[in-house]
Amino acid sequence: MKKFSLGAGMLVVAGTFTMFGLPAVAQQYEAAGVLRAAAIKLGSNEINTLRYSAAGNTWFLGQAYTAGKAYPKMNYRVIRSIDFNNAAMTDEIARSRTNPRGGSGVPYFGAQNITEAVGNNVAWNVVNMNIVPETLVVDRVAQIWLNPHGIIKSAQKNNATLSFATEGKKSLAVVSFTEPGRFNAKAYINDAAEVERIEAVIPHPVLGDMLVVEKFSEYREFGRTRFPTRIEETQGGFPTMQLVVTDVQPNAKVAITVPPAAANFKMNVASTKLADGVWFLAGGSHNSVAIEMKDHAVVVEAPLSDVRSQAVLDETMKLIPGKPIRFLLNTHTHFDHSGGVGTFAAVGATIVTHRNNKAYLERALAGKRTVSPDAFAQSKKKANVRGVGDKFVHSDGNRSIEMHLLKGSIHNDAAMLVYLPKEKLLIQADHPGGIPPGAKPPANLDPRLPNMLETVERLKLDVVRVAPMHGPVHAYADVKRVMGK
Repeated sequence: MKKFSLGAGMLVVAGTFTMFGLPAVAQQYEAAGVLRAAAIKLGSNEINTLRYSAAGNTWFLGQAYTAGKAYPKMNYRVIRSIDFNNAAMTDEIARSRTNPRGGSGVPYFGAQNITEAVGNNVAWNVVNMNIVPETLVVDRVAQIWLNPHGIIKSAQKNNATLSFATEGKKSLAVVSFTEPGRFNAKAYINDAAEVERIEAVIPHPVLGDMLVVEKFSEYREFGRTRFPTRIEETQGGFPTMQLVVTDVQPNAKVAITVPPAAANFKMNVASTKLADGVWFLAGGSHNSVAIEMKDHAVVVEAPLSDVRSQAVLDETMKLIPGKPIRFLLNTHTHFDHSGGVGTFAAVGATIVTHRNNKAYLERALAGKRTVSPDAFAQSKKKANVRGVGDKFVHSDGNRSIEMHLLKGSIHNDAAMLVYLPKEKLLIQADHPGGIPPGAKPPANLDPRLPNMLETVERLKLDVVRVAPMHGPVHAYADVKRVMGK
């Protein structure tokens, strides 16, 4: 048998636990001992709140220029405040782009200041003093616990089990547990009783069971607490964070109150008729369009999550009763615009996207969804993803729907416009809107806009109105006015 020594004076006997089927109560006792030693060494049991400041880089999850490639890199500063007792957290963020390619919502010029928050199982952002409800809660709740102190606290209340791993010449205690419906986690603790790494699987609307890896190093003492000064993170197999921690305040005053705009938020789909058989589905941060064909319905865009996209699906069925939703047109694979593709696949809709996205979406939808099974997982169906070329036309003899590749886009290399010729309607995602007559054009031109206008002109599309996937419907003339046309 092997002895594993922890720096706080605790000795744990290792080597026979799971191999010989020791009773679960014994495993839990030994896991409890490892956690207790780590808590003593790090000071975890003495803190109820934690605030730390850090700077470095993040890579914006799910906003890759090319589907299945690395996410766009950002300069990043953050002050994170955590209330462990109330499972609440705020991130006060300043970030800026390092490269114009890819998505994110971060402006092309200057820095973006934003506060991202979660509390009472409600998530929200604060942008320019405005409260913006956020539908994705699970990933933020997970971040409360995916740090050295949080993981110890979460493991202590969730019947953790113990195993051991050898990495090179180093032995690590591996504490495993499940935070039901939120994540499965393994904490790797070294013989200095420091959490070196966390591997967690959290539910994600596009990727399903998504692996998140947190690595911690260069621990320092901050008062009576120890905390790492270097943090590295990957999500879905790609880097998402590399930070240097500059300040840690254990038991800082952290008072997080859910604002009424977030607490009272209800998922709402507000439908507006744009033409006979065409509806604009708004009511949130992301829009969709429902289109009636002779014997079926088509929806453009399944945004954000299962919850939002289910609401869009339900509204479409209400507007177009008795006709199945046969096609879901996906403008591009950025996660906020593809978070509900599985929702539509669950009802048998074919997902139509550019051919360069096909393999990526097929892999994503074929992945396991066990931590928190969504509608697609529960349907037990296989997704039907159809990859199309640079131009795709779907027609029933009366109405035609066209999809066109935005060649040369700096936002996403397989992004597509949707165009309804009969209605002279352009449907676009993530390109800026227009300005009304007499308004002054912006000082800095959004570099996505010329590409969209050039595409419309090159293809000779006769556009009168634009239905954006963010913001209200507007005249195409208002968009041209931004360019001085």
